[in-house]
Amino acid sequence: MKYTIFFLVLLLIGCNSIKVKNSREKLLKYEAKDYSISINDSLIKLKQVYLDEEKIQEIKLDKGSKSIMLVHKDKHLNLVPMSFIAKESEPEKLIIIDGSPLQTNQIDFLKIEMSAIKSIKVVKDDSLHGKSFKKIILVSTKNNNR
Repeated sequence: MKYTIFFLVLLLIGCNSIKVKNSREKLLKYEAKDYSISINDSLIKLKQVYLDEEKIQEIKLDKGSKSIMLVHKDKHLNLVPMSFIAKESEPEKLIIIDGSPLQTNQIDFLKIEMSAIKSIKVVKDDSLHGKSFKKIILVSTKNNNR
């Protein structure tokens, strides 16, 4: 009887924390449901950060505390502000990451892990959806499945 109770308690505790497959879109859905997300014990806003998914060793989801813990291979992340890639002084520019255009106000807050970048392509004097841009910056990440 004691072993049965011990086993049930162990089972309940173990079910509280669930491992999640590494997917930015899935994690963003949890963040939208008010889950807190931390990486190496530092709280982050995932919608403001692009990470190199290959460097994430483990993801733990705790539904009880509505928290997600990411364990990254590197102790200190090499995050670069998008404003560094796209100079703020350049007007009429558009940044597209993995096919998703960024809003102008997102550029100030968004950071990207350098190792997550697969390629950067700059197209000058082009238009998209009828709007002209002096510069379009196309960023492709290693995590892009398209």
